[in-house]
Amino acid sequence: GDVVTEAADTDIIGIIAGITGIVLIWFLHIIQQYAFGTGSISVLAFTIIGTLSMWHPEILGNGKAGNQLSFTNAIDWQYGLSLFAAKWLAVILATAAGAYGGHITPSMMLGGMIGLTFAAIWNGIFLVIPVGMAAFIGATVYLGLAQEMPIMAAIFLIEMSRFSPAYLFPICICFATAMPIFIYLQEKTA
Repeated sequence: GDVVTEAADTDIIGIIAGITGIVLIWFLHIIQQYAFGTGSISVLAFTIIGTLSMWHPEILGNGKAGNQLSFTNAIDWQYGLSLFAAKWLAVILATAAGAYGGHITPSMMLGGMIGLTFAAIWNGIFLVIPVGMAAFIGATVYLGLAQEMPIMAAIFLIEMSRFSPAYLFPICICFATAMPIFIYLQEKTA
């Protein structure tokens, strides 16, 4: 089918992205608030990240490698889920070590892994949705929530990927389910 007819099954990605997005922001806020970046914590954090990267080399860097894997459906859902967990931990540990940087592409990678994992599991139970499409939509929604810029995230990823503007429809559906959850949880944790 086309992008628009397949969009109805992807709105659950918005719910998952809304919940996990606020949890990541909450963790990062706590870590940045306490400024853990001491020498021993930094050594320990980067040792853990280095060890994790032996099994998940895609966690190193900004997340572009993970995006490429999820957008092209080059990995299975089990590896996608473990890559989500490893990248999540790597972002938290790097922040705790004092390595403050951007969270744009790491957010995209986390969202892509959510979309890939959800779509692969969904496809085993219900009608098939394209896994690469779900990963792309998950990356867009997660980025938009994590950076608090949903419209820019949608335009940015469509422009960057050169995917069809028809993807705006499922992206907006996911934002419509994700943003109320995200805002509600953001207010509850404030």
